[in-house]
Amino acid sequence: MGTCWLDEFVGKEKDTAECDGLMFTLPKEIRQDEICLFKSKWFDYRGLHPVKATYYFAHCFVVAYKRAYATTRDLEASKTIKPFRVDDVFNSSDINAVWRARQACDSAGVSYEFYVKHALEVCYKGGWRYLPRPNQIYSSAMIDEVTDAWEIYCKDILQIVKDQSQYGTKELSDWYIRQLKFRASPAYSASKLIKTGILTALEIADGLSEAVATKAVRLNCL
Repeated sequence: MGTCWLDEFVGKEKDTAECDGLMFTLPKEIRQDEICLFKSKWFDYRGLHPVKATYYFAHCFVVAYKRAYATTRDLEASKTIKPFRVDDVFNSSDINAVWRARQACDSAGVSYEFYVKHALEVCYKGGWRYLPRPNQIYSSAMIDEVTDAWEIYCKDILQIVKDQSQYGTKELSDWYIRQLKFRASPAYSASKLIKTGILTALEIADGLSEAVATKAVRLNCL
């Protein structure tokens, strides 16, 4: 379960035993759905222990919070502001809320960076006086709002999965075939997927057409 493609973040260095220990400090009722979430979460996080995924989600929240604060409040103050009182979120009173927010994001299959950025934007563009806390970004309405925005975003910009251990899985291949079907000129995106090793020409031929696969191969050779 490598994390070399992720940004540096607090908790990245923890091993499985440490992650297991931290996980069992949480209430049982918020730990029960993790197995199901491995099937729905964004592909880049399917190889992460839930604890390490939560650490990374917290990291993404901090980055997005600082940027939102710089946009809506004070650029200079944003450099030092901390949404959590401690660096290690598992020592924070916010940990249960962060865990639940991360689970909400996983259930929607959205990238953490996109989820927290969009959730914060929904709040401050909606006239909130203060930026939201983690417990305010996983309501059903928020999940629906972010999920809809993510679907539009993915149709506009092809998302490239960075965790290469997911390449070749049926779930990932099927997701990309669906994304290609949304595009007016799928061969261009398909050529990129062939180049990165995410899809093969045969998968594209089977999922779309031989004509698209042939053109994608030709574009990949340019």
